[in-house]
Amino acid sequence: MNRTQASFDAVFFDLFGTLVRYRDMASGWDDWLKALAEIIGQKPEQLSGHCEGFMSQPEPEISEDGLTLYERRLRRLCGELEISSPPALLHEAATATISAWGAYITADPDAGPVLRDLSAKFPLALISNFDHPPYVHGLLQQLDLRQYFAIVVVSGDVGVSKPDPRIFEPALKAVDRSPDRVIYVGDSAEDIEGARRAGMQPVLLDIEQEATHNDYGSGAAAIPTDKANWVVGSLVALREQLLNRSTDTE
Repeated sequence: MNRTQASFDAVFFDLFGTLVRYRDMASGWDDWLKALAEIIGQKPEQLSGHCEGFMSQPEPEISEDGLTLYERRLRRLCGELEISSPPALLHEAATATISAWGAYITADPDAGPVLRDLSAKFPLALISNFDHPPYVHGLLQQLDLRQYFAIVVVSGDVGVSKPDPRIFEPALKAVDRSPDRVIYVGDSAEDIEGARRAGMQPVLLDIEQEATHNDYGSGAAAIPTDKANWVVGSLVALREQLLNRSTDTE
């Protein structure tokens, strides 16, 4: 699919499902539940029903408490279970549960080389929906990918998430580009819809990988192949198309 040959001079990326791949996320969420149950002193089978749709529930009210959005979700859950949740316990639970879940994602082996080559030609930015920003920032450093981005925008840092187009504003400002001159690469409906609402050129990265399971108890999300300007099947193919299109418009 190729809806446009519009020119561009910046490229923005999603993170999860785009630069890092999902593996067996059903098992990942099972391990997430076990880690949480151990820390708060519950049995997984007793806790399971309370965690259905954990990440999809309305966001807790923003407060100046030094907690991430994810930690505030944990605090609300503990409140429902009548479990004491001091900040130290919430920090421990956040680290343990996300680490358990994160063991089931892996970097796309082509991510580093592709970002290196593209960053030599265009300014790059990363925009990710994630409720616990320290994990994203640490993961990018761990994978040695942070160096390629002019800016990293995480929903938990800025208070809005895709598909809300406002999440892209810090990145557009950082690279000093108008949205119509920006390619946005993602793997989900929220990526494509958000990019389109922001006035950018959405590109769907349709890589065969394990089901995403974006929430505890959820199934795999549908891939919106009919909404993107064009669809690519790998990061390598993306690099070749972007570099070729750039050459064609010079």
